[in-house]
Amino acid sequence: MVDSPEEDGREQGKRDAQAAIASDELGLEAFGDPAPCRYRLMKVMLERYRVRIYEVAGCVIDKCIAEHAAGYDEVMEAEIVRRRGADVFERAEREAGC
Repeated sequence: MVDSPEEDGREQGKRDAQAAIASDELGLEAFGDPAPCRYRLMKVMLERYRVRIYEVAGCVIDKCIAEHAAGYDEVMEAEIVRRRGADVFERAEREAGC
């Protein structure tokens, strides 16, 4: 049992990530104002590493969205590192010119 909607959002994010991994889908959730190189990074992550970056919200979010993304990304980042190597994010950023 969870104590708050935010905690429930985080736990749901973890469950959603585990389900995606079970379906052999890797991804991350992003929200907010995009960094200047976000779209180049999205392309590199998808084409080179088979990791999709989902834009789940813009700049205005609630705690449930933020916590869902935190839970989802926590599980996914560990799996992406396990499958693609400890420096996968640094390599992708370099390749994208970030």
